[in-house]
Amino acid sequence: MFNSEGLFTASGIFNASAYGVAPALHTYHTEDDIATVSAPDYFPNFFNTDPLDIRVKDILFLECSDFNLITVIDSLEPVSLIPFINFPTNIVTDNDQSISTNASGPWAAPESIMLDAYNLSKECILTFPAVSAACTVAATSIAFSTGLPAALFPAYAISKPILVLDNSLYVEGNINLSTGGVITIEKLNGAAFTTTGNAGFAGFSVSFKTI
Repeated sequence: MFNSEGLFTASGIFNASAYGVAPALHTYHTEDDIATVSAPDYFPNFFNTDPLDIRVKDILFLECSDFNLITVIDSLEPVSLIPFINFPTNIVTDNDQSISTNASGPWAAPESIMLDAYNLSKECILTFPAVSAACTVAATSIAFSTGLPAALFPAYAISKPILVLDNSLYVEGNINLSTGGVITIEKLNGAAFTTTGNAGFAGFSVSFKTI
């Protein structure tokens, strides 16, 4: 809940040329998380302060319990904030999460791995650890038991080149992400893995836009 004691206004002291020339920089400190603060109607009209103290196009620095964000005041009645940089017109949050999954295909048993997914607004970076194990199956792809959560679904199908391990040698391959979050890895042209040596892939990251 909005706490006016956490709001510090800076009207009239932003620079020597006076408040009428440049936007003021205000700060709001709260123990609420960024999701709560970004909810509609969290801030009352004019922040419950003198309308002369805060104006549209002023800058508000949010210090939340889990995230700090610089925003621009877009409206005061009702209060509306947009990120200081050119992201979509809503409060932008970031998230770093681990995704536990099993990779299966060219091995006798699935390989348990942990993916790291970092996303900021609609930008996502998905990081895979290196995987290498004895190849016993002439599979044409590596599949993952857990796909991406809905919030990380790609805006469009992704296919990017990576290094794939086949017969203990690195060769060209692809990482494929469907718009439904399904992940697969394959050798170039979908050729089957050789049932000798080790199979897998080198560690890599892939970046994409989410829906």
